[in-house]
Formats: sequence, structure tokens, C-alpha cells
Amino acid sequence: RLAADEAKARGCSVKVCASADAEGVIAYYSAVVAVFGGAPEIVRKRERGDLGPVVHVLADGNAPRNVLPDEFAASLVNLNRFNRDIARETVPQGADTLHAFQVRADCASGRLQQWTLHSLHGLYFVGGVAGAAQLIAQPPLSALSPLGTGVRLGLLALAFLWLRVAKREDYENRYQDYRAIAEALRVQEAWCAAGMRECLVETSYLQMQQSELRWIQLALRSIYLVSDASVARPADAPSAASCVEWVAGQRAYYERAAKVQAHKQKIVSTVSRALLVLGAVVSGAALVASLVNAHAPKTGATAWLLYFLTVPAAISGMVVLLLQFYSQQRGYGENARRYQRTYVVFDKALQRLHEGGSEDSKAILAGLGHEALSEHADWLILHRERPLRLISTSSEQ
Repeated sequence: RLAADEAKARGCSVKVCASADAEGVIAYYSAVVAVFGGAPEIVRKRERGDLGPVVHVLADGNAPRNVLPDEFAASLVNLNRFNRDIARETVPQGADTLHAFQVRADCASGRLQQWTLHSLHGLYFVGGVAGAAQLIAQPPLSALSPLGTGVRLGLLALAFLWLRVAKREDYENRYQDYRAIAEALRVQEAWCAAGMRECLVETSYLQMQQSELRWIQLALRSIYLVSDASVARPADAPSAASCVEWVAGQRAYYERAAKVQAHKQKIVSTVSRALLVLGAVVSGAALVASLVNAHAPKTGATAWLLYFLTVPAAISGMVVLLLQFYSQQRGYGENARRYQRTYVVFDKALQRLHEGGSEDSKAILAGLGHEALSEHADWLILHRERPLRLISTSSEQ
């Protein structure tokens, strides 16, 4: 009651718990449970399920026991930031609440993805130009050495500033987390439309990342609570159009995404080989010319031959290194293989859906949901392990 009064005073909506198992609902869906005095059944249910912290408020005026752990306090910060970000997105007209959350999370993720890619491309471009400027300013272009050093230091300073802004705004993590929420809500929508409204995505999603990404489970749990996802509808069935569309849409997406990722990986490999060949050809030609003129008097042409003997190969090698780092950070190869495997799963499931009965279809959709959640978790972990960072391109390295 105290929490409800405070929520109303702050202009927040309050949901009435009409369930026969009110204690279980409160224990499961609350972000934090505050207990005044003893430890009722609600606390035991919450602790058994490891659902979140319980704060014991003492009657003697002393400080509360079991204060919020740091990682859970960070989860609440992330949850509030997610609320602010999706509040900026337009609510779809005529959509139910669960779908509206999915669309807004998807739009917020797409917007932040653009900022993440801009930051990533900017860092690699600035780093590449800085390294090239340092390499180009070699004899007989020694007069450009101060300019090359100035350009290099200036661009690296710009890159560090760029990186700091991106890290402060946390574009990358917000984009990845919101994408995870949007994809999980897609699965939840399909399960609800199939009549499996008791199946909750958060119970089988990101179980191995309880500390860092626990707030995503909190978000999914809260969205299910405040939306109309738990309300059964007469049209709920595995044969519902939305279920078939989800399976067919995911199948088409993974087929297309696997080809796109493989194509990008192929482009990087092709460009890398071409640059290495080009650098080798130029350096080889300069080497041949140097050998032919080995006994000729030293002139300005000799210095230029030495220049083309080393600089083109160094620049092409640096660019190839940057391309390989970029490809690895984007995970083109891993994504292509994972998307191809997931496409096969959805392709076979779509065939089985056209053949099986209602119960078989529910089992298929449940398995597909778990496969999709597993794929999303792998994608999220992969990109979490390769954060946005600045790669040094100095000639000394």
C-alpha cells in the first residue's frame, strides 16, 4: 500500500493483483521486495526462486538489512534508461501492448545501432588515416614528417574523444541489450498467439549472465506483467497466422542474414588479398628497379625507389590488418555460420508445422522459441566480448 501510494503520487500506474496466488505474483514480478518486520511466505518464495533482492526494514530505526547489491542497483539504472529510451518511440496504432513494446524496443535498438556503427566506422577511418599519414611522411618526403606527426596526433586525439563520447553514451551496449529484448518479445508474441501464454521467455533466457544482463530479464518480466500477454484469446492456436508468419519470417531472415554476413566476409577477404597483392607488386617492381640500377650513381630516383620499396607494402599491410580487426569485431564469419544453422532449424520446423497436429505444433513452436532465444544469447555474448575500442595503428607496431 505504501508503494502504491507513492506510485500514485509520482503519476505512475498501479496494477491491481487479482490473482488467487497474490503472494506468488508479487514475489515473482517485483524488482525489489521490502519487508517490514518478519519474513513472510512471499520472502521465502522469492528467495527460493532467486528472483531478486529482499530489503528488511527494521522497526528500531536502524539501517535496513540486505541492502541492494551493486550489480542489482546497476540493473535498476539500466531498466530506467530503457524506459526513457523507448518512451521516445512512437506507439504503433492498433497494436496490443506486448506488440507495442516489441516495436518500440526494436526501433530504439535500430536507432542506437546506427550510432554504434557511425562510432565504429569513424574510429577505424580515423585510425587508418592517422597511420597512413605517419607512414607516408618518410624520405624523400621528410619535409612532411612534422605534418604527418601532427595529423597523426590530431586524429588520434579525435579518435580518443570520439571513443569517450561513444562509451559515455553507451551506444553499443544499449543497442545490443534492446535488440535482445526486441527479439525475446518476438518469441513471446509467437508463444502467446499459439496459446502458450504461460510460457515466459525470461525464464529460459540469459541464465548464464545473471549479473551483467539480469536487468533484461527484469524488463521482460515487467513487460509481460503490464501488457495484455497473459489474457487468453479465442483465436489462440499454433495455426494462427501470426505464428506461421513468425516462423516463415524468421526462416527468411536467417537465410538472408547468413548470405549477407558471408558476402561481407568474402568482400573483406577479397579486398585484403587485392591490397596485399597490390602492395607486393609495387614493392616488387621497386625492388627490381633497385637491383637493375644497383651500380648506378645515387640520385633522387634512388630515394624514391627505396620509398616505394617499403611504404606501399606497409600501408597495404596496415589497411589489411584494420580490415581483419573490423571483420572480427563485427563477427561476420561466426554470424554467417550461426545464422545458417538457425535457418536450417526454422526451415525443418516450418515443414513439420504443415504436417503436425495442434499438440505437435505447440511442441515445435516451444522448441523454436528456445532455439531463437539461444541464438540471440550467443549473438549478444559474442558482441559483448568484442566491445568498441581504439586500435593503435602507429608505425612502431
